[in-house]
Amino acid sequence: MSSSDFRSTGDGIIEHIVLFKAKPEADPSVVSAWISEINALASLDSVLFITAGPISRCYSDSFAFTHMIHSRYRTRADLYSYANDPAHLGVIDKYSKDVVDDIMAVDWSAGDLLSGREIPPPGSSVRATILKPNE
Repeated sequence: MSSSDFRSTGDGIIEHIVLFKAKPEADPSVVSAWISEINALASLDSVLFITAGPISRCYSDSFAFTHMIHSRYRTRADLYSYANDPAHLGVIDKYSKDVVDDIMAVDWSAGDLLSGREIPPPGSSVRATILKPNE
C-alpha cells in the first residue's frame, strides 16, 4: 500500500477489513498457521484490535471468500504503520503465494461512533455487508 491509499476522510478510529479466498489446494495446516500468525499481529503497537478466521457464511456467489481479517487503528497513520510493519509484511510474504487466491480490502473511518470502545468485548461478532455496484 502506498501513502496515497490512506486519504483522509475524517478523524477517528479506522476500521480495516480484508476478505480472502484461500486456494482450494492450500494445505489446511498451512492455512491455520497463516491465521494464527495474522492474529499474533495484535502485539504490534499500531494495532488496537485484530482478529482473523474463517467466514462462517458468505451471502454472495460472486464473492467466494473463505477468511476475513477485521482490525482497528487509532489513526490512518497507525494503519499505514501496520501495513508497512516488517512483521505484517513477513506474514504476507510467507503465505500469500501458497494460500491466497483472491483478496479484497476495505477501510473506513468510524469517527466517534464507537463511543470510546476501541476493542470489542469478548464474544462479540461482526456482520459486514460489502456491496459491489454493477458496472
